[in-house]
Amino acid sequence: MLAKAAAGASAPTLRGSVYLDSHDVKIIQYKAAIYKLGEMTRLLNILEKNLERTGSSKIIPLVNYMLSLCEGPLFNVHPILRKRYQLLCEFKACKVTPILPALSTSQIDLKLEFPPFIRDRESLRSKIYDDELQWKLLGCLQKVLANCTTIYERRLRQIQLERNAMRPADTSGRSIPLDLNAVEDLLRPQELSLSLDLAVLINDAEQDTTTRSLLKLQTQVLAKFALCLQSKVLPVIRGYYNQLHTFCASRGISAAAVKELQYWQYSLHRIYALMLRALYIFDVMMSLTTQIYFPNRSYLNDIKTRLLSQNVFSYQEALQRVEELCDSSEHAAIAKLVTALLDLSKQNVAYHVQPGKILELYQNSLSQVVPFLRTSTQTLSEFAEMWTYIEGNLEAQNLINGYEASQLRRMLDERLEADRLTHIERRKVKSSIKEPGSPLKGSSTPNSRHTLRRNLVGKSNGSSNSSVSSTGPSSPGTMSPLRMSRTNSVDVQSSNPLGFASPQVSRRGSIAESRLPTSINASKATMDQKSTPRSPLANRRIMGRPRSSSLQSALESNRKTRQGPASPSRSNSLQADATVNQKIIQEAVSKSFNGAGKVGSPLSKVQTRTTLNHSPSPDDIRCESPASELEKLTLNPEDNQNKEDDFVQITVSSDYPSIASKSNLCIKKVRFIGVPPLDEKEDKSPKRRGWYKKPAVLHYPPPPPQFAVQKYKMRQEGMAFRTSLREEDTTKKSNLLLNLDISQPRDSATQKIASKLRDKLR
Repeated sequence: MLAKAAAGASAPTLRGSVYLDSHDVKIIQYKAAIYKLGEMTRLLNILEKNLERTGSSKIIPLVNYMLSLCEGPLFNVHPILRKRYQLLCEFKACKVTPILPALSTSQIDLKLEFPPFIRDRESLRSKIYDDELQWKLLGCLQKVLANCTTIYERRLRQIQLERNAMRPADTSGRSIPLDLNAVEDLLRPQELSLSLDLAVLINDAEQDTTTRSLLKLQTQVLAKFALCLQSKVLPVIRGYYNQLHTFCASRGISAAAVKELQYWQYSLHRIYALMLRALYIFDVMMSLTTQIYFPNRSYLNDIKTRLLSQNVFSYQEALQRVEELCDSSEHAAIAKLVTALLDLSKQNVAYHVQPGKILELYQNSLSQVVPFLRTSTQTLSEFAEMWTYIEGNLEAQNLINGYEASQLRRMLDERLEADRLTHIERRKVKSSIKEPGSPLKGSSTPNSRHTLRRNLVGKSNGSSNSSVSSTGPSSPGTMSPLRMSRTNSVDVQSSNPLGFASPQVSRRGSIAESRLPTSINASKATMDQKSTPRSPLANRRIMGRPRSSSLQSALESNRKTRQGPASPSRSNSLQADATVNQKIIQEAVSKSFNGAGKVGSPLSKVQTRTTLNHSPSPDDIRCESPASELEKLTLNPEDNQNKEDDFVQITVSSDYPSIASKSNLCIKKVRFIGVPPLDEKEDKSPKRRGWYKKPAVLHYPPPPPQFAVQKYKMRQEGMAFRTSLREEDTTKKSNLLLNLDISQPRDSATQKIASKLRDKLR
């Protein structure tokens, strides 16, 4: 241990940071208690003033639940005060004589024993609705809180004096004080605001004090407490916890990363305050849950109560989690939390702000405690929702009252089997919703990884000359300028619903097929399975020169296995027109579902061709070299002879009127020639004096830097530029240019005055 302390002392610390020692730990403990005592006293005074007592109705404060909100090491400042608090939790009045112990600056004991709560529901009901007893307990609680506040304030002043005396002085000769604003947001008890809602209105002494009313009251208290934790308490803890999680999850933990934390100089102080706050919240949660659950334990586990639930299996799991929450021996995370707090409060040990220490505290304590608090809050919220549903399910309660115990047991077993499957399916749906990127993360095939990598490269190197160009409608930015200027408005592949291409395009099609995302290929596979069996025309092997094995894709092999083995003898003749028309409609429907948006291709083109090749994908990504692009741009007389018509009529068989009505389109192949210049309406001339039109494009390069040193060159060029771009009305400007002596580098003052006089005399 001494070696470890020496190593920690010799480690480099961040300049400007404040180390944590036992004095700072005590200050944080005392200040957290003072915050809680002051807030509770303020709220109880407000509640006492606003609770009006009338003859017909009365409002009873629920002091027993307010005492649970004060649970924790708060009353461990003195054993007598702790004993008085336990008596109040047992619905017993205590002495209110103030205690003035000897001044001490010892630490607060973080370990505590919960008081024995009442477990009989009828006894609890009689004491909760006792108006005089509750008001008496409220007065005793106010006196105990005031006594605790006095003791903590005395201790805080003393420990601050001791800290200032023990701390090393700065350049001014004074010790650096502890900035409590750095930990105030983490120590403020937001859950105490629930005290204003802990009161019950009694209009009818007989109807409002029944067992049914007590069950409804307890469900409301538990639901409001869970809502308060989720909306007010956990967001503050989660905010700083997320900062620590981001810091510890980064690869390189450095001093710069530490300085990104909130109040980074007091990082260890904030971590200690966060852990102490988590301990307080857990104690409050355990006390309130135990006080509500155990008096109703037999009722909640009854067969009739379980049958009234919406899902019996989920309800039984929630009951089990609530029982584990009420048992303090089941929480290993809280035990680690207390151990970490005790380690940081050792005497004569200073902990400096270091990245390694922050990482150690996060991994050993916070990474387990904060998720545990989050799941416990979620458990209380779900349990309160289920209990509320049970109390409101009166119709089912009337139905099962006439059944015997054996029938109820049989019904429970049947519900368990059915609800267990429903619970499992619901859990699967929730897990899939929580992971929005699961399809992308789960696809570990080489195709999907290659597609992602190429897409990222294409985005980062979109301006560079690349041999990969896309002819699909969704990626015009990756095409080269030559291809963009000469590409048809209707894609060649999209205008071919049969999915056939020429032998020259077959190699590029295989590359494009392999680069399609996995989800698109999967959707195409499902559409192919839903469609009718392929005709022999679609199953024909590609004729021409053999393709390289390096360009083959895994998807092509899957497509071949899905289509079935090809026959050894294959014909090159076309099938009947009905088969071709059926294939056109099937491919068009599949493209419309896949989002292609382009229906079919010329039927005349399919009927006139005698040799057709299968293309793997309608919107493929073509990999071509710049040489092949230049060959396409050259005028070839043979290509001109084989050029197709400019207008293509797309017709579909009349057997499918829904598709045929949308498919009679006249698509013209055009060539992009550029954007025409703006006309007078689009680019109006300025009407304000001294304004002129800015030229669209400057067709000359900027002047070389060696000419920039010449005197007055820019002034002369500016004058010429201004006059040359004017419109036809240039009379004044020409006269001005004639009168100015541009050749002279500088005009004297007398020459300027003379020129102005000449202008006025004209």
